[in-house]
Amino acid sequence: MNLARAQTLWDPDPGWLNTASYGLPPRPAFDDLQRALSDWRAGRTDWTPWDAATDRARAAFATLVGVDTHDVAVGATVSQMLSPLAAALPPGTRVLVAAPADDIIAAARAHDALTVVDATQACGWLPVDATHVDMLVCAAYKWLMAPRGAAYAYLSPRARERMRPIAANWYAGADPGGSYYGPPLRLAEGARAFDLSPAWFSQIGAAAALDLLNQIGIPAVHAHNTALADRFLTALDQPPTGSAIVTVDVPGAHERLRAAGIRAAIRAGKVRASFHLYTTVDDVDRATEALTS
Repeated sequence: MNLARAQTLWDPDPGWLNTASYGLPPRPAFDDLQRALSDWRAGRTDWTPWDAATDRARAAFATLVGVDTHDVAVGATVSQMLSPLAAALPPGTRVLVAAPADDIIAAARAHDALTVVDATQACGWLPVDATHVDMLVCAAYKWLMAPRGAAYAYLSPRARERMRPIAANWYAGADPGGSYYGPPLRLAEGARAFDLSPAWFSQIGAAAALDLLNQIGIPAVHAHNTALADRFLTALDQPPTGSAIVTVDVPGAHERLRAAGIRAAIRAGKVRASFHLYTTVDDVDRATEALTS
């Protein structure tokens, strides 16, 4: 799907520059969710069509980050998906953060250490290849434009062999339907052993949004988003960063933006603006006019 056609699938009020807080659903995702809610309200279906959306979303996320579906677990939050690995760390383990990614990965491989990435603020606009790391987690309610309550984790075989599924339930069973009534729980193979019972309606919205991102292609999304971010920075006499998320320090920014109908985040007193598929040049220009006038 080309970018111009895709951009007709959103209905935002002008001025939303806050995808880093939450993303806006494309119409197919919103419509799928409304149909599911109507069916739920009237009792027109069982839960199996809703659950099928979980498998669809899992597969679409795997495609998005370049891994096999067998290596993707589903859950609700990033912290929940990280907890089995955190619980598996032996006493005295050191966890290192905040250095260039390529350097971290190379050093970790040289010392048989695991690499873990929270890609919540990257997946959906930045091309990501999860095979470079041992574990990648992502909440879907920001750049993947899903309802809050859907999250995904790439778990490499190397990571899984060190982890124990401490929150395993029926959905992590090799035969979920046969796991309702108690032990023994025979876990699924692969990353599905770390699944959490899904929030169906969140997964319904996620499936359609993820499918759309894959149809558009992340390189096209990246080019669109960063071009708008760079336009924003240039208008404020700031150097482009090549990121879809930018921060600027402008006195009185919150009041200026609010008066202009622009919704962005204020973090540590600075404006954090974020640009996605539904952001327009007009949104950017209205924001910069408000901050410079």
